[in-house]
Amino acid sequence: MTDFNKFHEVEPPLVLDRLPSKRKYLKARVDWDTAMRVIELSPSPYREAFQFMLWSALDEYDFGLINSNAPQLCRLDGNDGDLHASIIRINLPPRKKSSDIYYILTPKMYVPKFPLISREYRNRGNQLLASMRLQHVWRRSAKRAKVYRPGFGPHHLRTVFRTRCGELGIPEIGE
Repeated sequence: MTDFNKFHEVEPPLVLDRLPSKRKYLKARVDWDTAMRVIELSPSPYREAFQFMLWSALDEYDFGLINSNAPQLCRLDGNDGDLHASIIRINLPPRKKSSDIYYILTPKMYVPKFPLISREYRNRGNQLLASMRLQHVWRRSAKRAKVYRPGFGPHHLRTVFRTRCGELGIPEIGE
């Protein structure tokens, strides 16, 4: 028992030579034109997914939710009362307990025909587009466009949309 007490009574030495280093790269800042260039270099089913994510300010989680459950979970409304005929409202389950309504509005021309399935290649493919696959295709297309930096992924499409709305003077987009 005395050894146990001695162990806990000793002050641990403070080692200052192993402090965490600063991040070596800055977060990638993306503008609308850069995002569109990367989207245009993406292959077919992913291009439609990225365009939809850009125009609806979605991340990979919400896209996966829509892609895997449409139309059972998400209602795609073409004309819902006061909405213009070219705008679609997609109802989603709320992500926060403080809100009971969560939906997105997106131009009808950028909503793909769900579900989006990957291409069949030999014995692979013909699967729902997975988040990791979206990231892989985005990274490869960004490298082709020569705009890739570490940390640059399809989640930036959400930020690009919000930034563009701010530039155009549209009030803050809330969840």
